[in-house]
Amino acid sequence: MIGTVSHIGKNTGSGHYVAHIKRGDKWVIFNDEKVAYCEGPPSEHAYMYFFQRTDTMGSPNPNY
Repeated sequence: MIGTVSHIGKNTGSGHYVAHIKRGDKWVIFNDEKVAYCEGPPSEHAYMYFFQRTDTMGSPNPNY
């Protein structure tokens, strides 16, 4: 897993969405204008999960 999108608030009609992205071995939270390192994403509350295939790491795949 290299990223998540999570919701902060009571319901999807109100509140706020934030993204957590893995950069190297550290996690970064993107919250509007605030960008900071964090311990890790709240995976159990994420709406979207982003994964990277191991066979695509390091070089582009010409088949895409």
